[in-house]
Amino acid sequence: MRLFLSGRYLKWFVIVELLGLMILGVTTGFLGFIAEMTLSAMLGYGLIKRSGKTLKASQQQFSQLNQLDLRAIPRHIAMVVSGFLLILPGLLTDASGVLIALIGLSASLKQRNNRRTQPNQGSAIIEGEFESSSDSEVSAELKANQLPPGSKPKH
Repeated sequence: MRLFLSGRYLKWFVIVELLGLMILGVTTGFLGFIAEMTLSAMLGYGLIKRSGKTLKASQQQFSQLNQLDLRAIPRHIAMVVSGFLLILPGLLTDASGVLIALIGLSASLKQRNNRRTQPNQGSAIIEGEFESSSDSEVSAELKANQLPPGSKPKH
């Protein structure tokens, strides 16, 4: 990290970002340039706001139940960093922000999928036995219980 923040690499990063922005401006025009900057900033703001709400809900859950999901914290941090990178102008920062957001989203989907496949601790499990019968046995039994047409059931 210290190596990246040294002046030499930071200067090249800024130069590449500015060149990318100039190329974007030339190819898409002024309105395309403004649209890309606006949409990436709005997406970044939305990611930060959504992560903030989710973190707040996690904090409230912790204060009520004294349970904190430690696996969710890195995902939220990734989303906040991703949102911050999307707010910053530049194509490299946008690309890295989208990449980090996709990594956080895949982690979120994996965690959600794991919740669905693992039973809850307090859920009731109903045990029982069953027998499988073939369709011919079931249809023969139904035919035996049916009344002939025009007859009335006996009581």
